[in-house]
Amino acid sequence: MKGAKLNRADLSRAFLNRADLSDAKLINTNLSGANLRDANLINANLIGSNLKNANLIRANLIDADLSGANVEKARFGNNQGISEPIKLDLIRRGAIFVGEPPTQDSRVLVTA
Repeated sequence: MKGAKLNRADLSRAFLNRADLSDAKLINTNLSGANLRDANLINANLIGSNLKNANLIRANLIDADLSGANVEKARFGNNQGISEPIKLDLIRRGAIFVGEPPTQDSRVLVTA
């Protein structure tokens, strides 16, 4: 699916594990609950896409554009292309990073 034009498509809950979506146009695409684990999203355009509850663990996000994407409860971890500032922005927008050390901006709730 390299270079595919899937703008506004409904790919909710799609199994896209290891899919090659490099250079894909996924503007305003519904990817809620999709499994994008180990997917190649190099240079993918995900502007305004819905990634709520999606699994993006180990997805390659080099030069991917996540501007305005809904990342609430989307799971990230061990991703190429995610700098520390981008990671902090995604966390502020509701993303979850698993399998990585906490960032300096992470919050931990400790109960006695």
